[in-house]
Parts: sequence; structure tokens; C-alpha cells
Amino acid sequence: MKFYLRKQVGRHNQKTLRMISGMSVLVVMSSMVHAEIVIPDSGTITQQLSPEQFKEIPKTDQQYFGSDPSQQNYSQDQTPIWVTKIQIEGNQQIATTILHDLVKSLENKNNVMADLQFGAEKITQYYKKQGYFLAKAYLPKQKLENGTLIIRVLEGQLGKVILNNQSKIKDKVIQRYTDQLPHHQALQQQQSNKTLLLISDLSGVGQIQANLQAGEQTGQTDLVLDVLEQQTWFGRIGIDNSGSRYTGKYRLSGYLESNSLLGYGEKLSAQLLGSNQDLVSGSLNARFPVTGTGLWLGGGYSRTQYELGEQFKQLEAKGRSENYNLNLVYPLIRSQKSNLNLKLLAEKRKLFDEIAVTDTETFKQIEASRIALSFSRMDDWGVGEIKGGINQLELITTIGNLDIQSPSALNIDRLSARTQGSFNKYELKLARQQRLTASSWFTSELYGQLASKNLDSAEKLSLSQMRAYPAAEGLGDQGWGVSINFYYQLTPWLNTYLFQDFGRIQQNKNPYLNDKNTRALASTGIGFGGGSQDFDYNATLAWRTTSAAKSDQDQQPRFQFGVGWRF
Repeated sequence: MKFYLRKQVGRHNQKTLRMISGMSVLVVMSSMVHAEIVIPDSGTITQQLSPEQFKEIPKTDQQYFGSDPSQQNYSQDQTPIWVTKIQIEGNQQIATTILHDLVKSLENKNNVMADLQFGAEKITQYYKKQGYFLAKAYLPKQKLENGTLIIRVLEGQLGKVILNNQSKIKDKVIQRYTDQLPHHQALQQQQSNKTLLLISDLSGVGQIQANLQAGEQTGQTDLVLDVLEQQTWFGRIGIDNSGSRYTGKYRLSGYLESNSLLGYGEKLSAQLLGSNQDLVSGSLNARFPVTGTGLWLGGGYSRTQYELGEQFKQLEAKGRSENYNLNLVYPLIRSQKSNLNLKLLAEKRKLFDEIAVTDTETFKQIEASRIALSFSRMDDWGVGEIKGGINQLELITTIGNLDIQSPSALNIDRLSARTQGSFNKYELKLARQQRLTASSWFTSELYGQLASKNLDSAEKLSLSQMRAYPAAEGLGDQGWGVSINFYYQLTPWLNTYLFQDFGRIQQNKNPYLNDKNTRALASTGIGFGGGSQDFDYNATLAWRTTSAAKSDQDQQPRFQFGVGWRF
């Protein structure tokens, strides 16, 4: 009994202390509200996780097959040749009537040999314009009977594919792609290039060398394909100061990926991040090629744990988030200059937040389906000898549902933001990279979001590119942002750039507070970045040109850096 009484007394004291602590926290929280500071939750914190990841040097998309300029030597013989009718043989891919229209002007008249050769060349060039880059029309040896001229077409049929695989990818995986080429049919430039580009997209492929050689039968061509190996392991260890004061300003991150470790052209990756306070985040991702037409199946899992410090330390606030996703990616267009990808993603998020001093726990779950179209196109636009650039466009539609599983949090939500239930949102990203001179270029990006209703913090738009502000400063249901950078290459290992960021957000789609619901942010500054051997580095110094930061300590200017070692 004595033990029981002591236990009860202990519990009573703990409860009293917690009540006193809770009252003091309420005072702190009320001052935070007056200062327009929002207590971060797991959704807000995941928005801040943007460490410098390992950026593999992209493979250059080759133009494997193309039409070589014709170097036809025309006969100088001026002997007249009467042609009554032209007969075309060997064509399967293009109708005879179409080809005949190209040369019918030679009928019922005298022609010299050069005229007839030029007629055959017109058919050859027509084939090449349709993408049949190996096709050739020629005049076979013949005796013109009754004035009938025969023009024979060799359409350039594929005989067989000879695979010389020096990578770790299994032969049968690569053969799934080469089987897409129509054997014993005319090779078409667009389809052939697409197939080889899809093979080059496989993880574990370093380079592809494609050569053509005469086939076993007349008119056939064999494809000799050399697949070279890519380095199996890539990784990066980095440090930056892009975190927040309440979860740790300084962050150490590690990234590791394998390319075709299992021999299927797959990519496996893992990432881990930790801060100088109680923030730990990690993720595992995998993607596998499924078919020889370029379809990929991917999946991932990530987990983040945090405990708030600094100005929020008295709250004893902590939480975690988990994310599961499956995705399919298919290349609708795959070429050297233009690419269009369709991505379908199913995602589940589990969010948990706790404020110990007030015994507040919030469990939430978000299920979302996303469909994305990503388009890119290279061009030669520009002024002067050095020109060229790339346009990128991404459209994302999200259909989701938020389930607030804590009754108290659900009641508060019903009286305030009303985020519970189904939601839709639409995202846009538009970017341009433009070469100006041999040592200068600029990049620009426009991004934005529209929402059907008030969103949970995990689904809000983040103006994360405002480099004069903390990472989670601009969160809103709707808004847009623009970032412009002008780069100049100082040395092979160092470039400098000037930048301007600006954007505007609507904090709540449907306002429920009397506070101002919109906010504009802008910043300008200078940066330095580059790489030397196995290291990369970047630093920015940014000045805000709008109101002071509210989500974290305001700095004017704000200095951020990131350094990484690649292996």
C-alpha cells in the first residue's frame, strides 16, 4: 500500500508539473502566434529536406543512325534512251503509286542515262526523308523491252543483331530491346535510334557503339552492337547549412547508388541525412526495366524523425513521417532532341506529431495518385556562333485523400482549415537553359500550383528557391515562383552566378483567419559553384528584397553553402 501511495503521489506531482509546464508553454505559444510563427510539423519538415544529392554526369544522347549525303556519280553518256513505262520493284514500305509519281516525268520521252540515274536518286531521297536511311534505288542491268525501264529498290532490311555485351546486364535484358527492331524489314531511322537510346538508358550501360555490316543475303544489313560497362557504384557524402535552427542548421548527408548490381539494368539507391540536432531522414529507392519498349517500374520508402529545438524546445515536440510509393514511367517520345515521359505514381504517407507538454498527438494519413507528363526539347536557338539550349516542361495532377485519425485534431480541423477528405492539386514547372557564349549561360524556371481546397502542410507549395529565406518560409496551397540565374565560367573548376528569385503564395485556398492570406517573397544575390576531381561545392549570398523571415531567424544577407565528395 505504501508503494501504491508513493506512486500516486509521484503521478500527482508529475501531473502538477506538467500542468505548470503546459501553462508556461501556452504563454510561449501565444507569443508565437502573435509573432506569426507556425509550429512546424512533420509535413513542414519534409518540405525542408533538400540536400545536395549525387548528380551523375548525364550520358550524351547519340544520333546513332542518320542519312549520309548522297554522292551520286552521273553518267556523261548522251545517248538517247526511249522510255515508255517505268516499273518499280522491291518496294514494300512505300506504295508503288507514290514512288511512280516521282519519276513519271521520264515516261514517253527520250532521256539520257544521267536523267534515269537522277530518277532513281529521287526515289532514294524520298525513302530517306521517310526515315529509311539504308534504302537505295538503282538501275539494274537490263534490256529495255518495249521501252519499259526497271528501277529496283533495296530498302535496307535488318538481317540480324550481333550483340557484344561488355556490361553487367544480362544479355536477355538487352535482347528484349533489340527484339523491338523489325527483323527482315527495312530499318527505320527513328525507331532504330529510339531502341538504342532506350538501351543506353539502362543503369549499367556506359556507352553504346553501333555499326552496320553487310548481311548474309542481298539487301540485308546486320547490326553490330557493342554495349560498354558503366561504373557499378556511385556515391556522395556532403555537408551543408541549409537546415533550420529548430531541427539543425548543419546537415550531413550520404547518398549511394548501384547500377545493374543484379544484372537487370536496375538502379538501387539509398540516402541518409542527419542534422546537428535531432533530425534524421533516410530513403530507399529502386527501379527496374519491365519491357523492351522502355517501361520502368519503381518503388521507394522514406522515413523522417525529428525533435524540435531552439525556440520550440519547451514544447517537447517531436514526430515522424513515412512515405511509401510505387511508380510506372513510360517514354512516349524518346529521341536525341525531344523526350516525353508519362509517370504514374501511387503514394501513401503516414504523419505523426506530438507535443508532450500538452499531451497532444496527431496521426494523419495521406493517400495520393499522381500523373505527370515531363517534356524536354533541345534546340539550336541563339545569337552568334555559340548557341543552343533546352526547354523543359512538367505537368503534375494529384488526386488524394487526407485522413486525420486523431479525434481532437479532426475536431480542430473541422472548425478551421477543413483539410480532411479528398483533394486535388495541379502543378506546373517550366524551365529554360540557354547558352550565351563559350563561357556564359543562363537558366530560368517558373513553377506553380493550384489546389481545390485547403491542403495539409505536406501537400502545400513551397517557395524553396527563395535563397534569402529559410527553406520552409513560403508555404501555401496555391502560388507561383520564378528563379533566374546568369552564370559565368571563371575557370574550368569554378563558376560564378547572379540570381533573382521571386514568388507569391496564397497560404490557404479558403481563408479561415483574419490574418493576411497572401505573401510575396523576393531575393537577389551572388553565388559560386563548381567541381574539381571528386569534389563539388556551391555557396550563395542572398539579400531579401521583401519582408523579414517569419519561420526562422531572419538573416540579411543569408549565407548558404554545400560541399560534397563523390566516389
